[in-house]
Amino acid sequence: QWKLQTSTLFARLDAFLERCYEMLDLCRTVMHFQRLERVEVGGNKGQELTAQVSSVFSGFSQELERWKGLGYDVLDTAQAQFKADHDAFRERITQLEQVLGGVLTRGFDDCSTVSSAFKLIDSFGDLLERDFVQTDIENKHIALIRQYGDDLKDVQELFTANKAKSGVGKFFERDGPPLYINMPPISGA
Repeated sequence: QWKLQTSTLFARLDAFLERCYEMLDLCRTVMHFQRLERVEVGGNKGQELTAQVSSVFSGFSQELERWKGLGYDVLDTAQAQFKADHDAFRERITQLEQVLGGVLTRGFDDCSTVSSAFKLIDSFGDLLERDFVQTDIENKHIALIRQYGDDLKDVQELFTANKAKSGVGKFFERDGPPLYINMPPISGA
C-alpha cells in the first residue's frame, strides 16, 4: 500500500471544486437578486420602499456588470486575482442584503393586515433565505404568527357570536351550525 496524503495528490482537483462551489454561489446570488427587478412594495410607505428596492437592484446590476467585465477565466485556479474580485463582490452583496433587510423590516412595520405581510413575503421569495436578510426579519416572523393567531381568535369569536344568534341551540342539545334567519334549524345540519 502506498502512503500518500490525498491533499497532495488531489490539490488541483480540490481547488477546482472549491472554485466551482464559489461560482455556484455566485449564480444563486444572481438568481435571487434578479427577482428584485419586478418587486413593488405596497402600503403607506410603498413608493419609498420600492425606490430603495430599485436602488438595491441597480447597485447589484452595477456589481454584476463589473463582474462580467473581468478579463480572465474565472475557472482558472491559477488566477490569483479571482480571490480579491470574489471577496469584493461578496462584500458588496452583503451590504446590499443589509439594506434589503432594512427595507423588509420597514415594510413589515407598514403592513396592517396578515395578508399584506404575506404578500410582502411572497414578493421577495428566495431572498428571504439569505443570511443577512433573514437575521433582520426573524423577529417579524414571530409578530406575524401572533397577528395571525389574533385574527383566528377574532374569526372564532364572530362565528360563536353568530352561532348563538341563530337560535339553533334550542333545537339541538348543543349549539348547531349557523343558519339564515328564515331557514329551518335542521337545514344547517
